[in-house]
Amino acid sequence: MRMQRKTRLVVTLALLTVLGACAKVTPETPKAGAAIKADAVVVRVNELQAAVIDYCGPAPQCAPGTIDTNTARDVIKALIEVRSVLKASPNGWQASAKAGWAVAKARLVGITHPAILAAVAAADVLIGGL
Repeated sequence: MRMQRKTRLVVTLALLTVLGACAKVTPETPKAGAAIKADAVVVRVNELQAAVIDYCGPAPQCAPGTIDTNTARDVIKALIEVRSVLKASPNGWQASAKAGWAVAKARLVGITHPAILAAVAAADVLIGGL
């Protein structure tokens, strides 16, 4: 059962990444372009958060053999901070989002779970291109 959920999560993340790359929207103004890009980053950040939560499990403590509970909590806090920056800084948010992402990504060093790595890669590509 747990393996099916992991497989489904990996496939879903891969599809979202591919479909997200295919959907090209031409903004009418630079401000609209920044908002579209911010929304895309929020989607990737949410995908990463969902992958971490799913891998950890529904209990207050992460399941044995998954991710350390404190690491999972730190990552979720960092991702919430990244989303807060995106919301609070509609213009010029890119540098702040990159800095927040660097902190979040550093907390994931050593994690080898494929779904989390796929979500990190998708977020990293998008945020790295800001």
